[in-house]
Amino acid sequence: FVYKMEGSTNEHYSLYDLWTKLNNVDSSEDFNNWIFFLKTALNESSNLLLLTNQENKEILDLSLVSDNDDLKDLMLAQLVKLSNTDDGILLMKDRGYVLTVMNMIKGDNIGISEKAATVVDNIAKTEHIHYLFSDALLVELKSIIQNSNEIIALRGIELISKILTYSPESYQLCVDNQLVDPIFDLIDSDDPLQQLNALVILEEMCKSPIGFNCALSNHGFLLLKQELEEHNPFAEQKIIQMIGAIAKVGGDPAIQEFEQLDFFNLFQDCIENDRYQVEIITTVGNIATKPLGIKLLSEKYPSLLSTITDFVSSNRGDVLIASIYALSDMFDNRVEISQEESELLTEVYNNIEGRSSRILTLLEKPFPELKTAAYTILQSLTRYSWGIEDIVNTAGLPENLLNRSVDIDTVPDAPSWKYSILQKVLQHPNSKELINLNLWHEIKLYVDTGIYYSNTGPGVKIGSESR
Repeated sequence: FVYKMEGSTNEHYSLYDLWTKLNNVDSSEDFNNWIFFLKTALNESSNLLLLTNQENKEILDLSLVSDNDDLKDLMLAQLVKLSNTDDGILLMKDRGYVLTVMNMIKGDNIGISEKAATVVDNIAKTEHIHYLFSDALLVELKSIIQNSNEIIALRGIELISKILTYSPESYQLCVDNQLVDPIFDLIDSDDPLQQLNALVILEEMCKSPIGFNCALSNHGFLLLKQELEEHNPFAEQKIIQMIGAIAKVGGDPAIQEFEQLDFFNLFQDCIENDRYQVEIITTVGNIATKPLGIKLLSEKYPSLLSTITDFVSSNRGDVLIASIYALSDMFDNRVEISQEESELLTEVYNNIEGRSSRILTLLEKPFPELKTAAYTILQSLTRYSWGIEDIVNTAGLPENLLNRSVDIDTVPDAPSWKYSILQKVLQHPNSKELINLNLWHEIKLYVDTGIYYSNTGPGVKIGSESR
């Protein structure tokens, strides 16, 4: 590979030439220029293994142990690319680069540390994972996780929390080599920042079935419950939020575990506390998106649902908006809807004082956040015959939706919301039976003419408003 300098007709350099120039400059300005040229040349090379031929081997070998972070970072970026290919991983193993890279995770430069962790993470996703747990590499991995520097240890713990989720084999390797316990030890940390970091790591890990089962096996959720019971002021809000997020991904198994650990009763005890209301509302909404969740909440913890529907009448903006989004989520974020679920959700909706009339009131408020929340729940209702019936039979609501000019100044995407809602109304298989025929044709004309249609003729009229 020969790199031609931009704008030059006669200056051509090999990668080795560029690297040699880089290491013999007299000023930082010259260094920045030559490292830019080297970076450009590497990006232009389509052959990732070019850097590893015998002539260029020295570039990698010396750059990876250079005292210059810019040069080290540049070469590490090339190893990230190599770690995405089987040939690249084989070469890194053969050259012993993986141990060098793993050591970089402990460095002070965050960019270098993150790239080094990415290389290891990429290898862990392949059949070469056993190599990471061999001899010197395992010792190095443990030295990161057990490091006295909490920041470095956290990097190692985060890396292991990812690796263990990739396969049953990777999980077993982490367990057999005692690399899992530090994840859960960190949850009990006296350092609030470290504890919050641990919670973020656990939440991400539990998005995988393997990670969720790991948390179960290590009593991770029991630890979370204990923190809630102790009213840890630094962790409570995060724990409440992550329970909902995990339930939404983990489904029935997660909800069963949380119910057995009595989280639902804890939420009932906390929901009157202003500090936690938004998080509990959102979490209950997430739980209610699952069949078991809405069933448990309706039959055993109805006060959680009724509190949310009551908040729709609240004058406090944060809980009002959170409640609308939670209800939208439980109405709309469902794969399939059984007859039982539809009946339970109907009951929830009927507990909202005013139902669609209340939603119309929010649409008429001058606040964009309230309007957007109102559009969101209206769209979620279009999945249900009872939802459509309430929308079209609420005085003033169809007129609002059919008027393209309303809200466009305060909510720029209001036309898109209106169009989407009315389109979904028409797409319901029983729309003609649910809607007055004249109104059905009005909606059909609106949808047929598009989101931003502007009629310069006599116009379509409902009441006194031109459409």
